[in-house]
Amino acid sequence: MWNMNIKIGYGIFNCAEETYKDLKKMLSSEQFKEFLKKWIAKKSMKPFNETFFEIINFLSRYRLISDDELRFPVLNRDNSIEFLAETQKLALLVLPEFISFLENYSKVERVIVALGELDSTLDLAIIESGIKPIKITNAEIFLWALQEKKEKKYYSIKISESNGTYNVKISVGIPLRKLKLTRIEDKLTYKHIKIREFAKNFVCVTKRRALKMTSNLNLNLEKTNCYVYGFIKTVYDNCIELLICKSVLPKNIAVEYDVGID
Repeated sequence: MWNMNIKIGYGIFNCAEETYKDLKKMLSSEQFKEFLKKWIAKKSMKPFNETFFEIINFLSRYRLISDDELRFPVLNRDNSIEFLAETQKLALLVLPEFISFLENYSKVERVIVALGELDSTLDLAIIESGIKPIKITNAEIFLWALQEKKEKKYYSIKISESNGTYNVKISVGIPLRKLKLTRIEDKLTYKHIKIREFAKNFVCVTKRRALKMTSNLNLNLEKTNCYVYGFIKTVYDNCIELLICKSVLPKNIAVEYDVGID
């Protein structure tokens, strides 16, 4: 029995902290998930104007709707199943390269590189490859939603900015070991050529497959770009899950560090 759970993915760029918090709060809410469940069934705004007034107002304020149409892709059951299957299959294919990329780092360095720095570097590589976020009110965003049986997350990342420095907090599993680093070596940051090259190659392989997947979905350019971004980042998430399960990345650890902003 397919128990519909809505997974919402997003990447938010070029906005003030308050805008980021406002977007994140609504996009992470159960009310927004409920709205998308209804949207999948009806594909219309009209029945929801009263029940989901706050959501409609939010979408209008940030220009995430146009002519009663969502500007981002929401995948139905069949398309979601295909998306999840292909991203898992591709993760298994690229995993050996991922393991090879990490092999010369220590276990703690792998957490910093794979979970902290590579995530951001992939965003840069995706945009540099020509996949552009949607321009909305006071921000730019990649946004997508799909259906899955259950949402699972083996790790979490929190990033804050202060005085020209990013503070990054990574948690894997239930942390039994906690490390706080005052600084990290340049070889571990998103600026390093090795990390940038891996991200570029990862995007090249996954983007090609993502674009092939969109060929039968009848998506406009904005929705296609959001789909491709979501596909690439989902392959990455699947790789991280596999790396943790295979103990390439350590389990039950928390790492906090600062990295300077260019």
